[in-house]
Amino acid sequence: MKRDMEQLNLRDAFKQEPDFCHAALMQAAYSVKEEKEVKRASFRTLIVAAIIIISMTAAAFAAGQLMGWTDFHSLFSNADVPQAAKEEMQVANSVSWEVGPMTFTATELLNDGHIALSSIRLATTDGSKALITSDPWDSVGMYGENAKGYAAQLGVEPETSCIEAAKQLNLPLYNVRGLLDVDPETVDSLMEYPLWNEDGSMTYLSMTFLKQIPAKDAIDHLPYRHIPANGEKYVSPFFLRVAKVDPATGEETESWVNRTQNATIAISGVVEEKTYQPEDKISFEGFEFQHAHMQRHATGAYTYLVFNADQSLTEEDAYNLHNLFVEDAQGNLLPEGMDMSASLDTTAWPQVILIDLYGLETLPESLILESNGITVTAR
Repeated sequence: MKRDMEQLNLRDAFKQEPDFCHAALMQAAYSVKEEKEVKRASFRTLIVAAIIIISMTAAAFAAGQLMGWTDFHSLFSNADVPQAAKEEMQVANSVSWEVGPMTFTATELLNDGHIALSSIRLATTDGSKALITSDPWDSVGMYGENAKGYAAQLGVEPETSCIEAAKQLNLPLYNVRGLLDVDPETVDSLMEYPLWNEDGSMTYLSMTFLKQIPAKDAIDHLPYRHIPANGEKYVSPFFLRVAKVDPATGEETESWVNRTQNATIAISGVVEEKTYQPEDKISFEGFEFQHAHMQRHATGAYTYLVFNADQSLTEEDAYNLHNLFVEDAQGNLLPEGMDMSASLDTTAWPQVILIDLYGLETLPESLILESNGITVTAR
């Protein structure tokens, strides 16, 4: 699916990563610097950066309810969240933990073998008013209209830093973080995002992109075929942290961390899958389309588009495949998926695989690929 990547400012796309995944993310950064070693290129940074820009026009609060992943996507992206994903994310019997002066409550959890995500509500345990932030040096309204609504709730200008706002209001200032403490060896990349609720509490969202483990019997169109079985249990501890910040200095005066609580999540495995063969032999800018394969989870359909590159091309030329439009039989663009990303796999060059998630409830009968006037149907 083609995405508009122009005029994106990546500077503030991600927050500083927690300690537990620092090593994994540094390794990812190192791989990007060593271009000759890169075999799998991701557009995730660009996609998430776009969210920062889009969020400037999003609505403030979901009235009378706690914010979560469905709200995030309705506010900040074009992604479709399948109904099955909405249902599987919900934590039936919410469990809360007190960490210092704050209470953390897990409200959404999901793992489909590709992504692991969580929503955690944070509020003061005694119900007292406080300024809650994911970075005390940020402006209160940094994260779009939702955060601007929080600034209005506090009675400060959105451009005011959290530290200055705490001074003006004489409120305690807490720097918080709450997410799944995923094993760094399994982490590909991580996204974190705070939303504020109408009651002044925060919902801390995190999505961990998991490394895919090749199966020994992997076939050419599914290089990452090893997906846990549907219903298999996934256990991960939480990373829950609170720090009290002195508004006068910006320094943390006290901090509390809890990494002893575990989340047990039933894997949302493959529900159905299908292979699509092209009706004609077609090349897109020198990349001959071989076939497509879709695996549908509750989260949507992970799609593998397989191409063979002409001998005159380089791996860098494969980025042109991001200009492809993928449509259903009626010519409708497939809806964007929850992970808001697409990636290229060139491990078996000259074979190239374009991998994307689409927010589908069912698999289409056929696919249409189109780019620059060239079209092919696969059934």
